[in-house]
Amino acid sequence: MSTTPDFSRRVFVQALGLGAAGLLVGGGAAWVKGRLDEEAAAQAAAQDLQAQLAQAQTARAALDGALADLQGQVTTLNTQLGAAQSQNAQLASSLATTRQEADALRAQLGEAQARLAVAEERLGRYQGLAALYEQLEGVGLDTLARDGLQAAAAGLTGALGLVPLLRAGVQAARDLLAGFEKALPDFRDGLAWLGEQVIQLRLNLYALERTAQRLLTNAAAGSVAVFGGFIRLVLDYLPFDVGEKARATLDAAQALVGQADTLARQAEAQMFAKMSRFVSGGPQSWQTQLLPPLRDGALAPAEHLVSALESAQATFAASLQAPVQTALETRAALREQIAAYRAAHQL
Repeated sequence: MSTTPDFSRRVFVQALGLGAAGLLVGGGAAWVKGRLDEEAAAQAAAQDLQAQLAQAQTARAALDGALADLQGQVTTLNTQLGAAQSQNAQLASSLATTRQEADALRAQLGEAQARLAVAEERLGRYQGLAALYEQLEGVGLDTLARDGLQAAAAGLTGALGLVPLLRAGVQAARDLLAGFEKALPDFRDGLAWLGEQVIQLRLNLYALERTAQRLLTNAAAGSVAVFGGFIRLVLDYLPFDVGEKARATLDAAQALVGQADTLARQAEAQMFAKMSRFVSGGPQSWQTQLLPPLRDGALAPAEHLVSALESAQATFAASLQAPVQTALETRAALREQIAAYRAAHQL
């Protein structure tokens, strides 16, 4: 805006200069002619001056119009310059903002690329994990579990089929043990009676020995020897062939006495010493060493086994077979969904 007055002054000075130049030219011409025709020259000069003045005025008017046009153009240019400067400032601000946004976008792009790299890495790991899961599914655990459950169920069913027989066998064994326990007093009483009879037999043999020794002159010892001597004494006193006829009977009687003596002497070692401890009710008796182990160590565990088998069947069906079967059916349905998903998405 400061250049417009200077420009106007220059135009005005130029106009004045042109006017002055015109005057000088006219004056020079008049001076050349001299004074010969001063009036004519002056009039002509005046006319020239008027014409020049008119031209100068016309030129000035043209210059004023041109100046006005120039001022309008300058004003327009100044307005346009201000608008351009404002637009330039706006563009500079927009450029700075755009640069900042570009920098932010570059940073975001870098972060996105980093996240993409991390995502691709994790995707690769997930793909490896999915491959491992596919290998795990390829092991055939479901088939093994299903077959194992069926085999276990069949085994338990077979074992439970034997439970009634086992229970009946245990009860029969208990009944036999109870009958055997009831018969033990009879064994004990029988052994006691037999012991009394052996003692009585030994007493009778001793009495026989003492009685026969009174008839014999020699000092024989032992019931068999004494009875043999008694038989020989009797045979010696029998007349004619009566002794020979009675010899067989007396020999049989001597054999009987010998067997009775052997029985009386060996019954304690061969029978009572071995059998009495089993029926006496003491620490080594069958009541202590046989019956409690059979009842508590065999029959009671067998009954517990029967109960455990029945409980195991119920537990197997409720806690293992049914849940595992449900899980296997669910896994089969999920496999079908996975297969359909892969087919739909071409995976």
